[in-house]
Amino acid sequence: MTDSFMHKHQASLDSQREEDEINWLFPQPDNDEILERLYDEAWEDYRKEHNLTDDELYELEQNSDTGVIPEIEEEAQKRFEEYGTLLWLKIYLILEFV
Repeated sequence: MTDSFMHKHQASLDSQREEDEINWLFPQPDNDEILERLYDEAWEDYRKEHNLTDDELYELEQNSDTGVIPEIEEEAQKRFEEYGTLLWLKIYLILEFV
């Protein structure tokens, strides 16, 4: 029974060390900051695609029920999810070859 406990304890320590190393190499990004930046990028792309001025798009946002344009919000969320997928893929590839 002691061997089993020690094995589980060592496995837990190894797992914690690996997680600490990942967090040291790749600190957690500020998701709100990233999402805000991606929203700004999606906002600018939407403005250009629809040939709107800044003021025209601000007015559309202000007149919407939620204060945002749903298409822009959806695009920002999509970009955020893609960003997260790419980040984890990079981490996986780095750890795979370390």
